Amino acid sequence: MPRTSAATTSTIDDAFAAVGLRAPLGFGGMLRDALRLVVTEPPIADPTSELTETELTELRAAGLRTVVPADAYVQAVSRTAARMTAILADAGTVEETAKATGVSTARVRQLLGERALFGVRTVDGWLVPRFQLQGDAPLPGLRAVVAALPAGIHPVAFHTWFTTPTGALRLEDAPVSPRDWLASGGPAHPVAEQAAAL
Repeated sequence: MPRTSAATTSTIDDAFAAVGLRAPLGFGGMLRDALRLVVTEPPIADPTSELTETELTELRAAGLRTVVPADAYVQAVSRTAARMTAILADAGTVEETAKATGVSTARVRQLLGERALFGVRTVDGWLVPRFQLQGDAPLPGLRAVVAALPAGIHPVAFHTWFTTPTGALRLEDAPVSPRDWLASGGPAHPVAEQAAAL
């Protein structure tokens, strides 16, 4: 894990201590990885500066705000980084994933390379989010779904879609998430079609 400064570690330790917990080892590095994965471009000071006056007028006429609060970008990054950190916290290294699934590290890397398993590349190597596993194996049909995902899809976008119930997938007339659909043994085809459209 990347090194975390003493001041940052103290702040993280204090935040965990405030709720009666002890910060896990390497959490500061995990948070740094999450921020690097979220902030890929410098922010635009005023996003509306890229719109024409006609576009701004149309947005205002539709009742939409065209003034962006000063902290909007920081708030959005903070929310996304928190979700990204949660995904990374519940992910295994290649070695951990190999052990959990009973295959070799070479096989896990092969699955990542084939886009049969979803992985997040960090400065320290690949992490495999556990939300795509069921017990000691990838979810049934996962290979087809991951292969259909757009290249470079953000882990938060994939996780949100994969774990959110949708009316297009139903079990006993109730909407289910793509993850729950696959876990129930549902065919991968409708999930892969949705994945390709993301």
